Amino acid sequence: MKKVLIPTIIAMMAIGSASAFAAEHTTGGNTQTASTAIEYAKRTLFNPDGSTAAVYETWADPVTHNERLDYLEPVKGTEAMQRIGGGYVLDNGKRYIKVGRDTEGNLMGSAITAKDSDKSMSDLLVTEKQEYINEYKEGTRREGWTDEGMVQTSDGKKLKKLSRTDHSKAFKTTYTESIFLDESGLPVQGEIYQEKNGTNSLLYTYVYEFKNVENDGSLFETKEISLQEVQ
Repeated sequence: MKKVLIPTIIAMMAIGSASAFAAEHTTGGNTQTASTAIEYAKRTLFNPDGSTAAVYETWADPVTHNERLDYLEPVKGTEAMQRIGGGYVLDNGKRYIKVGRDTEGNLMGSAITAKDSDKSMSDLLVTEKQEYINEYKEGTRREGWTDEGMVQTSDGKKLKKLSRTDHSKAFKTTYTESIFLDESGLPVQGEIYQEKNGTNSLLYTYVYEFKNVENDGSLFETKEISLQEVQ
């Protein structure tokens, strides 16, 4: 199963294939043939009061296999969202860029290029619909998820419920996450509760959105990010 950059419950405390005609664009200084239809996913994390806590967005080009992840948080005192981190997989899986911000708030990245021609770093991000399905599919999901059966939402939808529990010794807290899947296996929504000192309370809720979007030619550009090559 792929390594997920989207944080697990504990880490959060610290912080359909599209086929289309091709178009030319430049990615990270290399000209590639890119699809105009991109697989897009968005996970929005909400605080108990309904305000947005964080947003995760991913893009996947089914032709070039370029991938991108953005992690955003609200700018303090406003509702505007700011990119805090994320990553890219480029050059057909041969180049991985981890994105963050420096002490002055500027976007910066650490870039790794595979030296072995047979090595691919495509498994560092989860961006395609099938990969999201595999995250919760029996046989490919990580250990700890329990099948809770089918449930019906208030608007009449029938969803499959999975749940898992994680314990943090550092925070002396137990976290319980439930996620709800549609008939295709894609995640639709979820909720995270925390139990501390005998009290169970809602920590976050979240919703997913999946769709295809157009490639404007800049999705996988990294020219605005200060990059440091990791040898």
